[in-house]
Amino acid sequence: MKINIKFLNDEYNHYEGRIKSKNFSIINAPGIINSLSVLSFSGIGSIITGEGVFFDKGEVNIKVKNKNFNFDKLYLTSESLGIAAKGNLNLEKKFNSYDRFSCSN
Repeated sequence: MKINIKFLNDEYNHYEGRIKSKNFSIINAPGIINSLSVLSFSGIGSIITGEGVFFDKGEVNIKVKNKNFNFDKLYLTSESLGIAAKGNLNLEKKFNSYDRFSCSN
């Protein structure tokens, strides 16, 4: 995993960066990602066993201020699922929205 972060204030709650990773799982993924992953046998198995949704590669540009995460150019790929998205996630309100979301399998 590679993480590049630039902090924009002294409280470390406002920053921007890029994350790239290989061979990882997302546990407690948003419902739409879980729903799409069950379209494959490996996806069903991962959800049932609690291993999360597995991806071969992933990368995202993020901007964070307080507990609001804006993500641009989110790409996640696996052998059975590819996702591209742009949107935000607010950890305080437990709310996420997508400006763009596309999927292929």
